[in-house]
Amino acid sequence: MSPSRASRFKRGWVFWILDILIIVISFLFIAKLKPATVRIVLPKYSDPFYIFMIIWSFVSLAIGKYHLISKLKRKDYFLMILISNAAITGLVSFIIYYFGVAHYSRLMVFGTIGFATLLEVVFTGLYTYFLKLNRRSFYYEGEPIGTLFDVSGNKKREKNRLKDQAEKSYTYLDESLVEASSREFHDLVAKFCDINSDQTFIASTSTLFNIQKLRKDYYTSIINLKRINDLRHINTFFASVNERLPEDGIYILSAETAQMRIERIKNKYPVLLNYVALGFDYLLKRVAPKLKLTRGIYFLLTRGQNRALTKVEILGRLYYAGFEILHEQQLDKLLYFVMRKKSNPKKDQNPSYGPLIRLQRHGKDGKEISVYKFRTMYPYSEYLQEYAYRMNELQKGGKIKDDFRVSPLGKILRKVWLDEFPMIINLLRGELKIVGVRPLSKHYFSLYSEELKEKRTRVKPGLIPPFYVDMPNTLDEIQDSEMRYLNAYMNRPVKTDWNYFWRALNNIAIKRARSA
Repeated sequence: MSPSRASRFKRGWVFWILDILIIVISFLFIAKLKPATVRIVLPKYSDPFYIFMIIWSFVSLAIGKYHLISKLKRKDYFLMILISNAAITGLVSFIIYYFGVAHYSRLMVFGTIGFATLLEVVFTGLYTYFLKLNRRSFYYEGEPIGTLFDVSGNKKREKNRLKDQAEKSYTYLDESLVEASSREFHDLVAKFCDINSDQTFIASTSTLFNIQKLRKDYYTSIINLKRINDLRHINTFFASVNERLPEDGIYILSAETAQMRIERIKNKYPVLLNYVALGFDYLLKRVAPKLKLTRGIYFLLTRGQNRALTKVEILGRLYYAGFEILHEQQLDKLLYFVMRKKSNPKKDQNPSYGPLIRLQRHGKDGKEISVYKFRTMYPYSEYLQEYAYRMNELQKGGKIKDDFRVSPLGKILRKVWLDEFPMIINLLRGELKIVGVRPLSKHYFSLYSEELKEKRTRVKPGLIPPFYVDMPNTLDEIQDSEMRYLNAYMNRPVKTDWNYFWRALNNIAIKRARSA
């Protein structure tokens, strides 16, 4: 089987599974509309429904609905759905009346077909929209700016000049950069790198190969005009840029942040309808890529194009790739970041992304443990801890003041402590005990005194810290509180934890003590 046929075969299986899911959803939705309860309806229609699914799949396969070709137009997709479902309706109608089973509810049978058809049309509309989106380019894919805006018009010569671009250096005129974007963008770039230098590489690409073929440590500045929302493998792309820059090398990039995206959608659609569009966009572009159940389908359909990214996630990914921010500026409805290479990319293979995350914390004997929590911050926030501390410092209780990394949903989870519930896994694994000092990140641990660091590593961290007994306000007070607990625990461990547990519980339940 050729690669193209294998790809179509795999895609056909995916479409079939999605179609079965659509049928089930439609059936349950119509069953819910029946005057009788679902408890009565489902047993009566369960066996006929299995036969119906077989008929649906057979007819759809025979007509070719699951082998959609990307070159077809949107109306061709819709026509294929209507023809297939019309044939199904006719066949099912014939079976019902010919075999004398007309006692089955018309609402259940034809309502399921009608609602499933509607869902298929909506899904197909989204699918063809993403296909069209994938063919677009922010500029021309993979071509350097000097080629895009060549005033000579000799395209053939310029095309030949690109053949050996992996071994060449490029210089670009100010006029080309201005014409490609704006004077404001030109002024922004000129503050941080020499546009006329042959060690400044400027391109508009989402293709990883166009970065990987650059000579390492030759270019001191890399500027990519392609917004990062359209990169398929963002981390790999950033890491490749990092590898080709020397220490303190400059990387300039742009993105549409989630907030900008919200404003764009609000202005694009009429009132009320824009909030419906925002809801669908949130589910498709923010939720779907983060759930294992839907992640594969999301990237299959979108190929990572037009991804919704928060500013925090963008910065977190860049810091994860070894960059630090020098400047940010909004131009032409995009946010531009000027980054500097600070280190090599991180080796961590489990950055926070899904709902359940694992955070690296200091455990007993200085060993790192993976602490489980529900994610309350935006993805990749853990790599911005030092940056957030530098920007905001600490508030009462030792937390970062006005931490921009915490999401709105995360604030709610923290108030009711649901975010720490998965830490029971660490308790059962013996990595934590019920009462003990907090498991700290590398950055927070570095803020502590050497004496306290040494004592901390001699005991297991705990779920309920001494913080809830003493309620300290400053970092020094937190350290004093933990020192008192550790000194007492090392003398009388069982009695100390027993006393601290009930005193903390009293403050939490009666005095409504909170950590954030």
